Amino acid sequence: MRKMGKMLSAAILAAMVAVAGFAGPIPVLAAEETTATVSLNSIANDYTGIDVTRTDDYTLLSIVEDGVYELTGEGFNVIVEIGEGKQVTLRLDNAKIDNSGLNAGKNDAAIYGNKDVSLTMELNGSSSLTGNPENKEQSDAIAMKKSENILTIQGSGSLAITGNDGDGISYKKGTVLIQSGTLSIKDIGGDGIQAENVSITGGTTTIVTAYENASTQYYTAGTSSVEGKNTIWEQNNGETKYERINVDTGSHKGLKVGTKAKTEVYLDGTESAVTEASGSLSISGGTLNIDTTGVGLKANFVSTTGYTAASNGVYIIGSPDDAISSNKDIFISGGVLNLSSSDDGISAAETLSITGNAKINIETSFEGMEGKNITVGTKGGNDSPTVIINSKDDGINAASKTLTYTYDSLENDDENYLKCSVRNKNNTCIFYSGSVTVKIDSANEKTVTLGQTTISYKASGDGIDCNGTLDIEGGEHFVFGQVSGDNSPIDTDDGFKLSKEATLFCAGGQGTGREAFPDSGTGVYVVYTEAGTANAQAAGSGGGTGGATPPDGMTPPDGGFTPPDGGPTLPDSGGSGFPGARNASFAADQTITVSDGSNDLFTQKLPYAATMIFYASDKLTSGTTYTLSTDQGSGSEEDPETKPDENPEDEEPPVVNEIEQIKSASVAFSSTTAKKKKIQLTIDGAAIEGAQYEIQYRKGNGAWKTVTTTDTSCVLKKLKRKKKYTLMVRLTKEIDGTTYTSAWSAETVVKTK
Repeated sequence: MRKMGKMLSAAILAAMVAVAGFAGPIPVLAAEETTATVSLNSIANDYTGIDVTRTDDYTLLSIVEDGVYELTGEGFNVIVEIGEGKQVTLRLDNAKIDNSGLNAGKNDAAIYGNKDVSLTMELNGSSSLTGNPENKEQSDAIAMKKSENILTIQGSGSLAITGNDGDGISYKKGTVLIQSGTLSIKDIGGDGIQAENVSITGGTTTIVTAYENASTQYYTAGTSSVEGKNTIWEQNNGETKYERINVDTGSHKGLKVGTKAKTEVYLDGTESAVTEASGSLSISGGTLNIDTTGVGLKANFVSTTGYTAASNGVYIIGSPDDAISSNKDIFISGGVLNLSSSDDGISAAETLSITGNAKINIETSFEGMEGKNITVGTKGGNDSPTVIINSKDDGINAASKTLTYTYDSLENDDENYLKCSVRNKNNTCIFYSGSVTVKIDSANEKTVTLGQTTISYKASGDGIDCNGTLDIEGGEHFVFGQVSGDNSPIDTDDGFKLSKEATLFCAGGQGTGREAFPDSGTGVYVVYTEAGTANAQAAGSGGGTGGATPPDGMTPPDGGFTPPDGGPTLPDSGGSGFPGARNASFAADQTITVSDGSNDLFTQKLPYAATMIFYASDKLTSGTTYTLSTDQGSGSEEDPETKPDENPEDEEPPVVNEIEQIKSASVAFSSTTAKKKKIQLTIDGAAIEGAQYEIQYRKGNGAWKTVTTTDTSCVLKKLKRKKKYTLMVRLTKEIDGTTYTSAWSAETVVKTK
């Protein structure tokens, strides 16, 4: 059996150091002098270090010497080729290369590098690379030959890449470092960026992928080969999945990193090949915006006619793909990520680590985050990463799989083949610190427009699905799951450990009833199926995995489920011991409050209806009785004996309303004015008595500094001259010893004078 690995050169090892967290640029040239300046409006015949070749179709600029080369102006049908082994800085100073009319070229990219090229792209002003989506040979915008090349993107300007049928940036065996500047990759038919390693330390990167047949369904259920269709079937209760591929719908990821671990088998007698996983993605700063929703749809329920489920109830339309995908590891320690995905928001085959002050907002996805070993926060650390997930299926899925591809022959390995994936066990999910919020809106139908077709779908899934062990050590976490069905906020296979240092709030259905409760740890929790009282229990004393008994007040007798005294009788679950689908006990938009009889310990507004409330905190004591009360949310009925006061305006507004005001407040900078060593700020946001505005700022990629003010106008002083500062703001207020905050605003970059 052949074993395919990688030999790491000194260059790639240096790049790997950068991916692991090195914030400085990979040095390319010591000299700053420009070797040659090319005006694309009128390309000359002779430049130092550049050979110029003209054909009827294009002009080829071949860089044959190390140096710094500046491109300006606008050129049509231009290709820039960098010679083998060269170290080049390419300054794009308001440079525009428009190859939308190029039908054939020497190379398939506007900027192309041969083997072992080290390229730094310095962005000044507004530059662009425009491709021809109809020209399938001109696939990528920036591409390097399959070798250990390094691309560094930096500068104060911008680069817009549009219209290519292939990838925006293709460095399949190389490394891409994004340090500063504004990079926009839109309307790309392939992946936004594909590389062996990617490191993002600053700048703003926006990626939008596209697929011309996004509304066409290529996947169907079945084991037989179907012409023009890919068929999917499962065995062993879904542990083994097969896909017979007859149609290649392509890859349309925002970020695609690394080499996939797989075994390749050939029926013609060719020796099998085993490829080991490799590659890494590191994000420590900057802003990353990715949208792959336009390439397809993956959902558990589709009501639009003309589409059928492919396998196990899952609909696959078009070519849905991940926003961020690594075939090995992902390390996110900073930056702001705004992701909208038609498949996974973030997917790592092995390690997914989120630490530092990283802020991740997955606005829509099929599954929010997936990885073999998922970690949020640092053990014993003071970091506070923030993750918000909206998903159609599982919010977080700790899972991994083993892949085998079977081909008829080596010559036809890119045509028809059989893909087999087997689920692995012993996956882990650990929360040490920070905040994770998962939302699965199973009640409301949503729509997505693919091409000229609008498709309606609904969500269904577990909040956190761990095919292994779940360990929540610290932080503050919220899971809003689906209200009914066999899914629950928490679903683990091999154990759920909960520590007393963690706060965990879950609302949704009960699933099978056992998996949602911790079976080990020092945590104390309380569970409600309706408003009223319940006793707090220590982790492991009830519920948990392995057939343990659910908590007090939730033990099902033979033949069905009976809630605590005074609650409504709910329908039988069909033998599982807990009901599958039933009416919600808690309505959407209700605010629930947990109290100890003297003090309110916790309040939360429910975005969706729920049949169960789970709350764990260090404020609880095992064996103590706590009361859950609710206000009137949408869809709930008033108790005729306890009608609200007819004159509520004379009453003091409840604290819970103020807390919700703070949490939902929208705060931003309405103006920023750069001055000498100063930045003057004006804040636009909600005015809440006693609240403060918390402002964070930092120079370049340095450490964040924090100031607070009660005024909507303030001045940041004692700054460095002519330096870029990143700013963001949020609302904050302390109520009864607990500090509540709004979400951070988008990052704003200002350069001092």
